[in-house]
Amino acid sequence: MNNSMPENDIMCDGNDLFTNLIWIKIFIAIFLFGLVTFAACGNILVMITLIRIRKFTRKINVFFISLAVVDMIIAVFVMIPSILRHLSQAWFLHDRMTTRIILLLDVMCSTSSILHFTCMTTDRFIAISKPLRYFQIMTRKVVVFLLLLLWTLPFLEGYLLSTFNPHVSLCLPGADFTPALVGSIVSFYIPLAFNIVMNIKIYLIVRRRRFHVLSGNQLQSFDYIKMEFRVARTISILFGCFCASWTPFFAANIYSAIRKENLSHLIWYIVTWIGYFNSTMNPFLFYFLHKRKSMRKKNTIITHHISNKKEENVLYQSNSTINTFM
Repeated sequence: MNNSMPENDIMCDGNDLFTNLIWIKIFIAIFLFGLVTFAACGNILVMITLIRIRKFTRKINVFFISLAVVDMIIAVFVMIPSILRHLSQAWFLHDRMTTRIILLLDVMCSTSSILHFTCMTTDRFIAISKPLRYFQIMTRKVVVFLLLLLWTLPFLEGYLLSTFNPHVSLCLPGADFTPALVGSIVSFYIPLAFNIVMNIKIYLIVRRRRFHVLSGNQLQSFDYIKMEFRVARTISILFGCFCASWTPFFAANIYSAIRKENLSHLIWYIVTWIGYFNSTMNPFLFYFLHKRKSMRKKNTIITHHISNKKEENVLYQSNSTINTFM
């Protein structure tokens, strides 16, 4: 350890993770930096796409842009330093101030991500359960207020955990019982339970309305519900991938806190990077789901053109063309 490094700082042992073989370090570095590149480029494309279409009357798009910004921060300011810390023994990458800053951003972004999904799920629940009052409830002021909460609350949590944790370390994040337990419950498990309940309610509302006899304006109303349900289903898929990515980390965090023992550096590094991988996966899932809906729209238009001589078919197809994602 470099003598210029402060006495109480904690250095991650890169050799414990990657061994001394230079070719293994190079392979791992290329692979991880590839994930960072895909995450950065993918989220930039998502932001550009949503900004260019300018459909901000759909409040959900604002939350998608904000989520893409969160994933960008994780890619640039969390994933890259994580790679460098475990591949280099440079003291400035391991001093206490650097560790606290990276930990703050890590906690802030992971918490902000799940809160974004919580807001988007709530937005879809309101759109489906109260379609006539949606624009009265989700006003511009409400959306701005929610965006402020999505950034300020995770920042405060990250600041508290990184500042008042006496054993702060990115190598062994589960060292302290109280921060690990409270942080996991507040940041992950409570929002997780809330999102599961809201998605079940959305599914039950749509299922219940499918059994109603629909005619006239009711048909148009049900088409609107189906459109909003497709968006809610997209959010559920993205949220499911988020949970699959971060559950191993928070499960390890709870296990370490309850057993009051720490796991190896390698285990922490693996479960942490499984969580980081979600920031790479989100934009490509978004693109894939959006492409499917664009293809559905094209097929609907083609079908409408072919069957334009049948009045009842024309009515159905013209209503169904609204079933697009954006």
